[in-house]
Amino acid sequence: MEKRRIVQFDLKGNALAVFADVSEASGALRIPKPQIIACLKGAWPATHGYKFKYEVTNAELKAKKSEENKKKAAEIWDKWK
Repeated sequence: MEKRRIVQFDLKGNALAVFADVSEASGALRIPKPQIIACLKGAWPATHGYKFKYEVTNAELKAKKSEENKKKAAEIWDKWK
């Protein structure tokens, strides 16, 4: 399983730090791993006054954009049928 980098945000959405993985974030911030994971999965909006998100890579951004473009193209094609 590939480790994903974690970004820590304050409650206003300002990025504060980037961690190599959940274990590093948990150790540095003294926040239990399950609580950080709950935020990452969307089960909790925040914990200990922080929000956490997985870092988005360029490959993930390109894949998302590609999917959006395919959907738009399909919608346009359906209108022209």
